[in-house]
Amino acid sequence: MFYSKISLVFMLCLILGASGSLAAAESKFLVQPIDAGDKTKLQRIFKPLESKWVPQQELSKYPGLYWQDDLQKQSFRIASEQKGLEDVYFVPVQADYEQGTKAARTWSQSVSFLIIDRKNGEIRPLPTHPAMEWSFDHIESVAFRDVQGNGQRAIVIDVAAITGIGPTGTEPFDVFAVYLPAADGSWTLDEKLQQLIDRQLYKKCNASSCRTLGAVLKVSKDYFRDKKVKR
Repeated sequence: MFYSKISLVFMLCLILGASGSLAAAESKFLVQPIDAGDKTKLQRIFKPLESKWVPQQELSKYPGLYWQDDLQKQSFRIASEQKGLEDVYFVPVQADYEQGTKAARTWSQSVSFLIIDRKNGEIRPLPTHPAMEWSFDHIESVAFRDVQGNGQRAIVIDVAAITGIGPTGTEPFDVFAVYLPAADGSWTLDEKLQQLIDRQLYKKCNASSCRTLGAVLKVSKDYFRDKKVKR
């Protein structure tokens, strides 16, 4: 069900940024894989919450169902000067963080993205990913990029979702979310931008070759550039 797309090249892109240079290091934005100590710490943080996410009878048979190896590989430690990302973990979990077992869909059909303070363990969930309109299949990619031209990095997440309906119901399709940083360290989704991305990826082009991180970054940067011009 899960497929890890993160390679050495992708990790370098995360660390070095879109320019492929040392710009990220110079601006003190560092993204690293979590290590064994981080995993243990995160598992401790999740322990009081896990029975709210996954039925206890399933957890008893398979501990840690909501955070298996592939999601651990897509979890990162971030150190930066950006508000809200100073010293944190970025962690996806296969569960509905807000509604848990009370959600309409099962834990296995869900995904939540969490920003966790490394010092005090405070959890700040990102807004619900638009892929949750359907069912979660796997994470294609995660990137940290400045799309607004203000030096602050957005979190761009490509989730593969499935409809579960009809002859193509098990075929994954890409759903992108561009989480924009606010001045107070919180995160938002711009509804108009998300609509533009959806239109570009599925209506104007409607081909898998168009559904790439590069295409989403271009749409996002053009959107904010146009907003500045109109001002």
